[in-house]
Amino acid sequence: MSDQRRRNSFSGLPAGTLPTLPARTGPPPTVQPKQTDGSFTSNERFLPALAPAPSPSAQLGIAATTAGPIASTNDMLQALKQKAIDRSREQYRMGRSKSVPRSAGSSRGDSGRIRQGRPQLPLRKPERIDNEELNRNLAAKLQPLESVANSILSAVEERKGGGGSPLAKATCKDFVVGRASCSASSVVSLYPDRLEYKFSHSTQGRVDMVMYIKDMLAPELDRKALVLKFRIGKPLRYFIDAYDCTDPQHILSLSFHNKAEATQFQELLTSNCKVPLLFVGEQ
Repeated sequence: MSDQRRRNSFSGLPAGTLPTLPARTGPPPTVQPKQTDGSFTSNERFLPALAPAPSPSAQLGIAATTAGPIASTNDMLQALKQKAIDRSREQYRMGRSKSVPRSAGSSRGDSGRIRQGRPQLPLRKPERIDNEELNRNLAAKLQPLESVANSILSAVEERKGGGGSPLAKATCKDFVVGRASCSASSVVSLYPDRLEYKFSHSTQGRVDMVMYIKDMLAPELDRKALVLKFRIGKPLRYFIDAYDCTDPQHILSLSFHNKAEATQFQELLTSNCKVPLLFVGEQ
């Protein structure tokens, strides 16, 4: 009913205009004070208490009060930073003043020691080489070596048993070297400076025997038994355990198969080889 009345009261106004309310007359309404007994209405129970907003002048005072301590703190931090930089520079200068100064032309290695640079040597012009004088000096230095090499080669050839053909050959048996013996037959070759034959060793196999005339001691020929005996005055490589060169009882011997070969060796040993051969037994 009230809504119908309100629409009727506004129906006489032109379109686009708002109605104006009549001015209130009389004293303003009084505001009821809040209850002080701790009870709240249903709307006030959940609304927080709002502090009054500060005035613009109060806000300017708070900003000025806060900006002062911030500026002073920044100044203090800058002063501390500059002081630390100055202290580091001072310590660096003191450390460099205590170190050993580097001298000109020197360098410091990894160990900290100062190495002196090498002095520059004056350049010399290359000297002219005299080839003829160089050849003469070289020949004079090589001459002793040449004589030594020739002696070594001659000794090697001598040990090899080379040089010339044998004076005679004979088939022999029953070879003896100290305590070692061999019953197998072998051809004995007589050279002007040596005897050569094969010896079948029990542990060393077939040994090439090269007995030099100059090393023979007390050569002896038994013309009845057809046995040639002698001693060697130095150790034998393959008969270390069987032959003792210091024992007079240790001898080397070989037996001829026939008397003709024994007689031929006898003549050649005394005439060509100049061996002081001792003869025993009957002819």
